[in-house]
Amino acid sequence: MRTQPEALPEEMSVEEFLSWEAEDIHAELVHNKVRRKMPSSRVHQDTNAFLLALIKLWVERHKPGGVVYHPPFSVRLVLPDGSQEVREPDLIVIFPEHVSRLHRTYFDGAPDLVVEVVSQDSRSIDRGEKFYAYEAAGVPEYWIVDPERKQAEFAQMSDAGTYQIAFSGASGVYHSKALNGFWLRVEWLWNPPPIWDVLKAWGWV
Repeated sequence: MRTQPEALPEEMSVEEFLSWEAEDIHAELVHNKVRRKMPSSRVHQDTNAFLLALIKLWVERHKPGGVVYHPPFSVRLVLPDGSQEVREPDLIVIFPEHVSRLHRTYFDGAPDLVVEVVSQDSRSIDRGEKFYAYEAAGVPEYWIVDPERKQAEFAQMSDAGTYQIAFSGASGVYHSKALNGFWLRVEWLWNPPPIWDVLKAWGWV
């Protein structure tokens, strides 16, 4: 049985990072540099839990066999120049036709949807380098949800292979392209209603 190292090294290869299986440390690997992730705030947890519940219900109904994961679970992204990054999004959706690329602790390739719930220390990363990394890796849709500022952006992949912002704001209705038929009222993200009320709005009950 492999013993765990006492501390995560500051620099690792992608293969070393993915084989390192300590489950109590949240981290990403960018340019072979290990980046530890800070603990989440309550509002971050609440927003992520609400979206997880909604998306998981949608996937179970419309994409049976698909999965929705939250940290600690990573994705290995391959960029056009051949470099690789290991990211730990707040939510990922994997459709059933892609579950063969799932490993025990990570997904190999671009998920069908990535959601990042912005924290104070991650705002520039989520809107900057992660935006371009997910775009370059071919993630079809990327949601950036900032509960502290009550601002959400939803990026969808264009036919040209670049992200277009399909919706940005604090209120209104967003219709997902990747989750065909999924919609939400953006203000739900700042004041989550009972899931039962959302299901009624969707006409499921």
